Amino acid sequence: KGGLYHHAVGTAIIAEKLADYTGSVKSGSAYTAGLLHDIGKAIDHEIEGPHALIGSRLAKKFGESPKIVHAIASHHEDIPPNSVYALLVQAADGLSGARPGARKELLENYIRRIEDLEKIVGCFKVVENIIFVFMNEYCPCQIIGWGGGIRAVS
Repeated sequence: KGGLYHHAVGTAIIAEKLADYTGSVKSGSAYTAGLLHDIGKAIDHEIEGPHALIGSRLAKKFGESPKIVHAIASHHEDIPPNSVYALLVQAADGLSGARPGARKELLENYIRRIEDLEKIVGCFKVVENIIFVFMNEYCPCQIIGWGGGIRAVS
């Protein structure tokens, strides 16, 4: 299934799991940032500007913390990311968008995109091997890495 709701929940779950397994930041805040990252898409289309910046202004207006506001604003690099939360949301956004059914595309393009994601994740020194196992509509994959860092993200 596609849609903004499924993508937002998937992004939130993946950001939370990455935060849990890396131990770098609070997983609850990573979940919130992931859940709200595309909130700017839900705003009236008469407002000018990229959805990431619109969403960050909305989050700030309603009292979200600066780290969450920044993660929303920078998830498409409309402003440079300067926090772990921002990088987690960027990664989770890409992985959620890669789930089956998220986009209408040919099978060949889908397989090529997954291979590209495997190459990107495999660049980290803490990951020796990567296997994407697709789970469900909300949490699209399980990342299994062997090495000095990530053991599993599900």
